Amino acid sequence: MANENARRELLGKKLQSSDAEERREAAIDLGRSGRESAPLLLRALGDPDWRVRKTAVEALVLFRGVGVIDGLIQLLSAHDNAGARNSAIEALVHIGAETVDPLLGHIATPDVDVRKFIIDILGDIRDPRAVLPLIERLNDADENISVATAEALGKIRDRRAVPALTVCLARYDQGWLDYAAAEALGEIGDESALGPLIAALGRSSLREPVLESLGKIGNVSTLAPLVAGLADPLRIVREVS
Repeated sequence: MANENARRELLGKKLQSSDAEERREAAIDLGRSGRESAPLLLRALGDPDWRVRKTAVEALVLFRGVGVIDGLIQLLSAHDNAGARNSAIEALVHIGAETVDPLLGHIATPDVDVRKFIIDILGDIRDPRAVLPLIERLNDADENISVATAEALGKIRDRRAVPALTVCLARYDQGWLDYAAAEALGEIGDESALGPLIAALGRSSLREPVLESLGKIGNVSTLAPLVAGLADPLRIVREVS
């Protein structure tokens, strides 16, 4: 045990080497030396060399567990180190379902950037446990969060999100949220969204995402709007039709 601790301490010192290859090799050895090396590997996520960060990510994904996940979530607020933050995001996505509950525990954090990172990660993991908490974030005070939430719900493709997204689709006062909601409804593909989507065709700013979503849902009631879209003066609208 003492020898292992001494070896780990030596590898930790090598992580501070000016030689990137030596730091990468130290990260490899730490990944082979067990879960006790996780704190050092979490620190290595802030390394300036992408190869060192990648090696640390791979090891942490294999270790997983509560301590690793909590450490990764803390790194989402590393605003002064984009490499550490992006590596933490990559690791959380790859760990997957095990991170969902811990991430949901931070979804209402006052840090806007961290809220968005968490929502993006949940969208990439696509676990249905995130659907109801995400629906609540459609009303976030920050528009970027609301839009990111609609996009995440579109990735998860759970029909429970359809009613809330159709409400967003009908709103005129939230910038890009209606656009993102139209796209998300198409990704989910539930036919209950057809009526609200067709009703939104009258808004020129939504014609492109609405026609694309109608095409994805694919129902006989969508034929007339899609045919009409072929004659639209906007080229991009004609193309999605």
